[in-house]
Amino acid sequence: EEVLEPEGPKLESNSRVLMDGDVWVVGMKVKLNLLQEHLHIAYRRSRWQLLYSSNVQGGCASTMLRMLKGRSPAIILVKDTQDHIFGAFIPFPLRSHPKHYGNDRCILFSLHPSFRVHAASGDNPWYVLSNEKGFALGGLVSGNPAGAGFALDSDLAEGTAPERCVTYGSQRSIASAERFSCKVVEAWVLLRPDEGSVGSGASMLGNFA
Repeated sequence: EEVLEPEGPKLESNSRVLMDGDVWVVGMKVKLNLLQEHLHIAYRRSRWQLLYSSNVQGGCASTMLRMLKGRSPAIILVKDTQDHIFGAFIPFPLRSHPKHYGNDRCILFSLHPSFRVHAASGDNPWYVLSNEKGFALGGLVSGNPAGAGFALDSDLAEGTAPERCVTYGSQRSIASAERFSCKVVEAWVLLRPDEGSVGSGASMLGNFA
C-alpha cells in the first residue's frame, strides 16, 4: 500500500536549508507541519516567500535586515555545516536596534535531526537582537553562558548556541555544537491568503446570471 507524503508548507522558491537540491530533507514536511501548529491560526497554512538567502545575497546581517524591512511574520532558517537545521519564528518586522526588543510570541525551534519547539519562558524580555553586528534570538550578554538560543555574527557565517537559553527555556544546544559554522541562512515571510480571491463576476453566494 502506497504511503502518501504530507503536503508541507507552500514554498514559493526552493530552499537550500529544507531541501537537498529539488528533494525535501527526509521527514522535513512532517516537522514543518508540526511547527506550523505552534503558529497563530492565520499563518498555519500560509505560503512562504523567500526574501533572503546567504547563498544568493551573500552572508550579511545588514542585508538580511534590509530585505526583511517592514515584513512579517518571518521565519529565519539556519543549516550549519553538520547539517543541523534550526531557526526562529518572528511575528513582527525585524529592525536594526542596539538593544533587545520584541514580544513573547517569538519561537525558537529545531527541525533536524530532532524536532523541538521552545516558546518564550517569560523569565526575561530579551527576545531578539538584530543589527549590523549580527542576529540573536534570546538574551545575548557578553560572557554569559546562558545566553541566546542561537546567535549569528555580522557575516552570518559563524554562530553560538549555548546549552541553556533562559529566554526560551531550552536546556541543550539548538545547533550541532555550542560553536558552529553556517552552511546557509535563509529568511522567509509568511503570506496570508490573498484577499479578493473570488473570481471576477462571482458573488460570495454564487454566480449571478
